[in-house]
Amino acid sequence: CTTEDGKKTAKCVVTVKKVVPTKVTLNKKTINIGYNKTYQLKATVYPSNATNKNVKWKSSDKSIVYVNSKGVVQGMKPGKSAVITCTTVSGKKIAQCTVKVNPIKAKGVKLNATTASVGKGYTITLKATVSPSNATNKAVTWKSSNTAVATVNSKGVVKGISNGKAVITCTTKDGSFTGRCTVEVKNIKVLGVMLDKTRVNADKGATFNLKATVVPENATNKGIVWKSSDISVARVTADGRV
Repeated sequence: CTTEDGKKTAKCVVTVKKVVPTKVTLNKKTINIGYNKTYQLKATVYPSNATNKNVKWKSSDKSIVYVNSKGVVQGMKPGKSAVITCTTVSGKKIAQCTVKVNPIKAKGVKLNATTASVGKGYTITLKATVSPSNATNKAVTWKSSNTAVATVNSKGVVKGISNGKAVITCTTKDGSFTGRCTVEVKNIKVLGVMLDKTRVNADKGATFNLKATVVPENATNKGIVWKSSDISVARVTADGRV
């Protein structure tokens, strides 16, 4: 400080010190966001006159929730949660926010058939397709309207018990959407039979097996009878051994 009259002076040394952050807060402590959706987290550094207000962002699992250098979070894995940590560059003060990615809800279920038939004692497998294809919970339950006619297990395998009709119902655990198939248990007629060989040259005394395949595979009665046209030339047993 210098006087205008006489140019007398006085001095004071001023030292400007860095103001280190004492705290950081986020605008949210918990949030829910949709799959592939984003949300801007905002950090407030205290005191307001802190010299360095820069912060760094980190996700506890970036495969679930991704966060960029500006605090924008993005939902990556439906039905899961991750913790976002904000840390001041100066002072290393932290604030956290738990981010849950909302599950993708089921919107329906469709079976590969609405009507089907099966022979008594045989099985068919029904397949359920839950929509959308990226639904978080695709679990379903199965039920038969008449277990005396047809039963169904937890994998959609239907078994014919007795002649008649039963409705097989598939229900999603998420949303309780249903798909139905009317299954008729009946005698399935044989349409044909094939042998694995049509001509064989064999030495006297030699033996070999013939294998018979009845079609369709789910025919009710797949029993067969073997017979030789000339037993003095070749004999055949009840199980096809020549």
